[in-house]
Amino acid sequence: MRRTVKIFALILFYFLACGKSCDNEEKNDAQREQVRVSAETDSLRSVFGTDTLSASSLLVYMETAKQKFYDFNDYLHIVADTSAAEPFKDKAREMIRDLFIAGMEPTKIISPFGLDSVGLKEAFRRINDSVYEGHLVFSFKTLRRSGKIVNSSLETGTIAVFLVKRDKNFGKGKLRVWNVLLGKME
Repeated sequence: MRRTVKIFALILFYFLACGKSCDNEEKNDAQREQVRVSAETDSLRSVFGTDTLSASSLLVYMETAKQKFYDFNDYLHIVADTSAAEPFKDKAREMIRDLFIAGMEPTKIISPFGLDSVGLKEAFRRINDSVYEGHLVFSFKTLRRSGKIVNSSLETGTIAVFLVKRDKNFGKGKLRVWNVLLGKME
């Protein structure tokens, strides 16, 4: 019986000593993950980090600018809503500031307006290596509150929009990508 146990232990030791290590599999998994992350980062860099933008890319970014302007109006309505909780209003104010290029954000939150439409006035044009500028035109009705809402006639305005190349954190590194920001309203 002792001899059988010794032979069994010897066979078990042989299998353990000759078997594949789990460590090798973990190293292979880590290498595959690193290759995958590197490929995705390169893909992001080629799409969002290019130095020159095509006309179609500029149109896509202009659509993003339009959406950001609609978001701006939505955030204004949250700030003006008397029934909204203060933390929601504070977050809406913060999000408004994040939509604008530094130094051009509204110094005081303006009254919300009845946004009718937003369209292209001037397409993006290159200012320098990392900035494009364009303009949107918008139509709106002011919402006057003197006991009741009065519909005013349709008015128009313009807003500058910028496409700025900035560093953005991706994992442990940084990637320089294009960002759409709003500018001065007139």
